[in-house]
Amino acid sequence: MGSRPTARCCRAVQQQIRAPLDNNNNNNNIWITDGVLSSAFERYCHVSRLSRRQSSSLPGPLESGKRVGKRKMTDLHLDHQSALPPWSIEFPMDLSKWTWQPPTLRGSREKKVMQDQQPQSILSRVAAWISEKEELEPTVALMRKLSEARSIVANSAPEKIDPSFYNFIWILRQDIELGVLDPEAVAMAVSTFPQSLTTLVDTGTDRKLVDTAIRKFLSAVVKGIASSKVYDPSKFQASFWDNLLRQASQIPGHDGTLRLLQATLRVVPIDYVDNIHEAIVAAVQRLVVSPSTRRTRAADIGFALRELSPEKHDALIRKIEAAIYEGSATLKEDVRQSVHFLWLHVLAHLPLVNQNYLVDACVRSAYFDRSLVGLVGRDLCKLLLQQWDSHGYLQRHGQVRESWHSFSATQPELSLAGLVVSVGYNGPTVNSAWFTMSLLKMLRRLERQDDLIASMESFCKATGWLPVHPFKLVATVSQDHRLALTILFVMERYASFKKGKPRHFGSWEELRQKSRRIRKIQYAWDWTHWTQYVEAIIKDEEIPPIHAWKAVMSGAIGDVVDDDQSKALTTLRYRTRDRLNEVEIEDRKELRKRRTRLYRDMTVWFSQAEHLRARVAKRHVDRCIGWLQAHHVKLSHREIMACMSIATRDLKRGEPGRTDRIRWVLKLIEENQGASQSLKAAQELQRWRETNIKLMQAREEVAGGSGITGPR
Repeated sequence: MGSRPTARCCRAVQQQIRAPLDNNNNNNNIWITDGVLSSAFERYCHVSRLSRRQSSSLPGPLESGKRVGKRKMTDLHLDHQSALPPWSIEFPMDLSKWTWQPPTLRGSREKKVMQDQQPQSILSRVAAWISEKEELEPTVALMRKLSEARSIVANSAPEKIDPSFYNFIWILRQDIELGVLDPEAVAMAVSTFPQSLTTLVDTGTDRKLVDTAIRKFLSAVVKGIASSKVYDPSKFQASFWDNLLRQASQIPGHDGTLRLLQATLRVVPIDYVDNIHEAIVAAVQRLVVSPSTRRTRAADIGFALRELSPEKHDALIRKIEAAIYEGSATLKEDVRQSVHFLWLHVLAHLPLVNQNYLVDACVRSAYFDRSLVGLVGRDLCKLLLQQWDSHGYLQRHGQVRESWHSFSATQPELSLAGLVVSVGYNGPTVNSAWFTMSLLKMLRRLERQDDLIASMESFCKATGWLPVHPFKLVATVSQDHRLALTILFVMERYASFKKGKPRHFGSWEELRQKSRRIRKIQYAWDWTHWTQYVEAIIKDEEIPPIHAWKAVMSGAIGDVVDDDQSKALTTLRYRTRDRLNEVEIEDRKELRKRRTRLYRDMTVWFSQAEHLRARVAKRHVDRCIGWLQAHHVKLSHREIMACMSIATRDLKRGEPGRTDRIRWVLKLIEENQGASQSLKAAQELQRWRETNIKLMQAREEVAGGSGITGPR
């Protein structure tokens, strides 16, 4: 096979190359004759025109066309390193002295030069010139518009502003919203324009007309800032908001003024609150004290102040409260009380104000010191419902509010009991217990617990309904044994009432109905809910011990003694139904243990009740021991010592003691600890009695035979 055309061309060139004439001066030169170049060019042209030539795989003039296309397409997609453009390679730059510098913003002069270099139409040049002029003189243009608006107000009719003024207001709002006017220009307008309008009153312009114009102007400014996407409210200085609130507070009372103040308070950034206390105090005082018939007034004010918290803004809230009470001091009694309650209602709307702060505010206001039980209870329930709702505690706020309103709408004295019933039957027991505790906490702080009992009595009497579960919940979470007993007595007392009238039981059937109703209360409110109060009831000097037994026996009727042969479990009928399955058996076992533990504790509690006479304490302790012995429960050392403390009360006072009590405790020791322990105890007690007798005789001799003897 012959050699390739490219190789033949190279050999032809190499054969004609001759060495340079001067090797010293022309080291980098290669001399080629014109004949060699022409022959090589002719050979190249001949080879390139061959149709079946052997294509080269290297880049160059003989490279195959398919490979050339692939290489060029690849070069388009590859991310090569940055290099000079092809047209500048012929003129290489010296980059040895170049150093990197961070990029900088283009100057205004350069921008202007670049804009001048770009081709622009005549209209674009005119528009740019107009905008540039407006940017250079925004204050002059705004002052001209404000002057024209002032002239419109001055030339308006006495009772109606010219419609062109409203066009100015609309344009002003749009300019603020779109960012045409910067914060400095807006602040200048707010500080000058209302004062210029006020001077019109001296020239004969109607005062109401001027106030309306100022109110419309300030409203446009506030709405424009609130809806602006260009300038955030925080772009305006604190002095601007202070001036705006002060001027809005000086406008006479009007629903539009109140709406303006509320809108302004909603827009004021929370970071500026500490710097404009006085302006905020003036605005809120104006909102609360000014007369208004809007039902959502408290909600609107509370929404405007929703970001205030006692932890961060306690001083501001106290100043607002003091200003409101001071401003309402000259009002009539009923109006002043309504203003005080409005402020408390506003606090209830604030989501960052907790119940403790609200209760303290109620105490400071002295609003709930009045003797109007029904009205005070209804207002108190309104505050609690609103605060629960503002904090998001009520899951069924609508149902609870409707249920409570159905009770308190026509009879305010049912408000407190109605609230207890509403939260008790509309939600889980855990949530109902929390709401009930919240109500009791506020009632205790305001010293209005008696109002709750009175409301419960009125509720049972008026409706003929005994809501056992909600009332029992009040007694359970109150941690007050006296309140719990009082509620139980109220329910038993009104068990014979039906729709406000007492029932007259003239037959045994009617008496059985009443007894069945009371048992139903006891089954739902059984002794397991009273274990936390038994000790307090026993040791309370003002409560008879029989009430302790009433609580212990509630819902526990039908105690059956164990039968060793049948091995039957003790049945505590704390429910009306008796399902004999494994779960019920385990429940009864647990109840048996709890009841046994309760009787053991009662033995000790009765012995520690110092206000009970020894004879009365022994009778109740003996009853507890009788129950334990009937259920084959052996007395422990703790119960024995409790009985011993009762038997030795007389001996501790230096008296001979009662023989029957000593025999009673010795018999218990013998039954539970053995005869030997009983004998030792008898000897010690006998020695104690003899010592007391000797001491008594010695005292009698010293007293001259006065004949003092201990009671027997």
